[in-house]
Amino acid sequence: MKRIQTAGIIGAGISGLACAQQLRAAGIEVTIFEKSRGLGGRLATRRLDSGAAFDHGTQYFTARDSRFISLVNEWIAAGAARHWRHGICG
Repeated sequence: MKRIQTAGIIGAGISGLACAQQLRAAGIEVTIFEKSRGLGGRLATRRLDSGAAFDHGTQYFTARDSRFISLVNEWIAAGAARHWRHGICG
C-alpha cells in the first residue's frame, strides 16, 4: 500500500504559497492554514466596503533569482501578480 505524503503550511503569504506550490509539484498533498480572509499575507490588497483598495504592507517585490522570476511569471500569467509600473514614490 502506497502511503500518501501530506504537509501543512501555516500562512498563505508569498513564502507559504511558494512552498505549497513546490510541494504539490512533488506530489505531496498540502493544506494551508491562514488566519486572514484572503491570501497574500503582506502582499495582499485590502478592499473596503466603499470600494476603496489599498496596500498596507509590501506594495511590490523584486525578483532577481531565475527560479523566482520563473515562478513570478507563472503568477503573472495566472493573473495573481502584475508588473509594478509606478516607481517607488507613486
